Amino acid sequence: MWDILSNILNIGLGLWVFYLYLENRKLKRFAIDKEIELKEQQIEECETDRWNKINSFPTTTTLMTDNFKFAEYEIEHRNKINKIEIELKHLKRIKE
Repeated sequence: MWDILSNILNIGLGLWVFYLYLENRKLKRFAIDKEIELKEQQIEECETDRWNKINSFPTTTTLMTDNFKFAEYEIEHRNKINKIEIELKHLKRIKE
Protein backbone atom coordinates (compact mmCIF):
# COMPACT_ATOMS: atom_id res chain seq x y z
CA MET A 1 0.00 0.00 0.00
CA TRP A 2 2.65 2.52 1.05
CA ASP A 3 4.89 1.41 -1.79
CA ILE A 4 2.20 2.20 -4.36
CA LEU A 5 1.50 5.59 -2.78
CA SER A 6 5.23 6.37 -2.73
CA ASN A 7 5.58 5.48 -6.42
CA ILE A 8 2.59 7.64 -7.35
CA LEU A 9 4.04 10.62 -5.42
CA ASN A 10 7.46 10.11 -7.01
CA ILE A 11 5.96 10.09 -10.50
CA GLY A 12 3.88 13.18 -9.69
CA LEU A 13 6.86 15.05 -8.28
CA GLY A 14 8.98 14.04 -11.27
CA LEU A 15 6.38 15.44 -13.66
CA TRP A 16 6.11 18.61 -11.56
CA VAL A 17 9.89 19.13 -11.65
CA PHE A 18 9.93 18.59 -15.43
CA TYR A 19 7.12 21.15 -15.85
CA LEU A 20 8.98 23.72 -13.72
CA TYR A 21 12.16 23.09 -15.73
CA LEU A 22 10.32 23.86 -18.99
CA GLU A 23 8.72 26.99 -17.52
CA ASN A 24 12.10 28.22 -16.27
CA ARG A 25 13.61 27.81 -19.74
CA LYS A 26 10.72 29.75 -21.26
CA LEU A 27 11.11 32.58 -18.74
CA LYS A 28 14.86 32.78 -19.36
CA ARG A 29 14.21 33.05 -23.09
CA PHE A 30 11.79 35.95 -22.49
CA ALA A 31 14.35 37.70 -20.29
CA ILE A 32 17.04 37.28 -22.95
CA ASP A 33 14.70 38.67 -25.63
CA LYS A 34 14.04 41.68 -23.41
CA GLU A 35 17.77 42.26 -22.89
CA ILE A 36 18.43 42.00 -26.63
CA GLU A 37 15.79 44.64 -27.35
CA LEU A 38 17.26 46.92 -24.68
CA LYS A 39 20.78 46.59 -26.11
CA GLU A 40 19.54 47.35 -29.63
CA GLN A 41 17.75 50.41 -28.29
CA GLN A 42 20.93 51.54 -26.49
CA ILE A 43 22.88 51.29 -29.76
CA GLU A 44 20.28 53.44 -31.53
CA GLU A 45 20.39 56.02 -28.73
CA CYS A 46 24.18 56.15 -28.89
CA GLU A 47 24.06 56.71 -32.63
CA THR A 48 21.56 59.57 -32.29
CA ASP A 49 23.68 61.10 -29.51
CA ARG A 50 26.71 60.84 -31.79
CA TRP A 51 24.97 62.65 -34.62
CA ASN A 52 23.74 65.35 -32.26
CA LYS A 53 27.26 65.80 -30.93
CA ILE A 54 28.73 65.92 -34.46
CA ASN A 55 26.24 68.58 -35.43
CA SER A 56 27.08 70.62 -32.33
CA PHE A 57 30.77 70.87 -33.26
CA PRO A 58 31.55 73.83 -35.51
CA THR A 59 32.60 72.62 -38.95
CA THR A 60 34.90 75.45 -39.97
CA THR A 61 36.97 75.84 -36.82
CA THR A 62 40.69 75.46 -37.00
CA LEU A 63 41.22 75.26 -33.27
CA MET A 64 43.17 72.19 -32.32
CA THR A 65 41.40 71.82 -29.00
CA ASP A 66 38.05 71.31 -30.70
CA ASN A 67 39.57 68.68 -32.97
CA PHE A 68 41.10 66.86 -30.00
CA LYS A 69 37.83 66.98 -28.09
CA PHE A 70 36.01 65.62 -31.11
CA ALA A 71 38.55 62.82 -31.56
CA GLU A 72 38.30 61.89 -27.88
CA TYR A 73 34.53 61.85 -28.14
CA GLU A 74 34.69 59.61 -31.23
CA ILE A 75 36.98 57.14 -29.44
CA GLU A 76 34.75 57.12 -26.36
CA HIS A 77 31.66 56.64 -28.49
CA ARG A 78 33.20 53.79 -30.52
CA ASN A 79 34.26 52.01 -27.31
CA LYS A 80 30.76 52.34 -25.88
CA ILE A 81 29.16 50.99 -29.06
CA ASN A 82 31.64 48.10 -29.23
CA LYS A 83 30.90 47.14 -25.63
CA ILE A 84 27.15 47.08 -26.27
CA GLU A 85 27.61 45.09 -29.49
CA ILE A 86 29.71 42.48 -27.67
CA GLU A 87 27.02 42.13 -24.99
CA LEU A 88 24.40 41.83 -27.75
CA LYS A 89 26.36 39.08 -29.51
CA HIS A 90 26.72 37.22 -26.21
CA LEU A 91 22.97 37.43 -25.56
CA LYS A 92 22.16 36.20 -29.06
CA ARG A 93 24.56 33.29 -28.58
CA ILE A 94 22.87 32.39 -25.28
CA LYS A 95 19.46 32.55 -26.94
CA GLU A 96 20.41 29.89 -29.47
